[in-house]
Amino acid sequence: MPRLNGLEATHILRKENICSMAGTFIVALTANTSAADKYACKEAGMNLFRN
Repeated sequence: MPRLNGLEATHILRKENICSMAGTFIVALTANTSAADKYACKEAGMNLFRN
């Protein structure tokens, strides 16, 4: 993504109520495997983490 990464985009979508947790399912697809990466995805508002 040219301007935002997935974490930033998800955070904005959730914060601005553009995509609700109930109405829009966001999945993190990443090569990162650390617990910190998984936590960051959850904190951003992603519903599922897959690596």
